[in-house]
Amino acid sequence: MTQQNPFYSGTYNGHDCYCMSADDRVKRVADFDLETCREALNLSGLQCTVRQAIERRIRKLERSR
Repeated sequence: MTQQNPFYSGTYNGHDCYCMSADDRVKRVADFDLETCREALNLSGLQCTVRQAIERRIRKLERSR
């Protein structure tokens, strides 16, 4: 099974589209669950600010358990 990209934003004219800017990605991270955060951390080429936002989100979700 292939991994779903958590930054997938839809299909346009038959092409898959993804959030690419750090700002857009950080905004999406706020709605991620723990599993989605872990999937996102495995992506290559992740911006530093996005990685930090994901790590903060993981800590927040783990504290709320």
